[in-house]
Amino acid sequence: MLPVCGVDGQTSEVSASGLHWVDWLMIIVYASVVVWIGYISSKRKGTMSDYFIGGKGMGSAVIGISMFVTLYSTISYLNGPGEMVRYGWGKLIGDVVAAPFGYLFVFFVLIPVLTR
Repeated sequence: MLPVCGVDGQTSEVSASGLHWVDWLMIIVYASVVVWIGYISSKRKGTMSDYFIGGKGMGSAVIGISMFVTLYSTISYLNGPGEMVRYGWGKLIGDVVAAPFGYLFVFFVLIPVLTR
């Protein structure tokens, strides 16, 4: 057991692994579902080209949603608060100013190229 100081200043103990058995169960269930989806998807007939270009059947809305999710992934949500604590409000303001340019680039450059 390792001593850990909480937000309220109280010291508690956590296990050395840091994860409860329920956490491990959720990781195993998630990984199993991902592998199962991959297995089911692999049974569909298609070429490697179809895999990489989506069979040229994706619309601009699907590609746009995919690009949005890629731009704001989980790591962004986990990284942002830590970076703000480390570097201050300047980091947050820089991200807020830069985000519209990223969206404009994706909307006007990447999506048209990918939907051709």
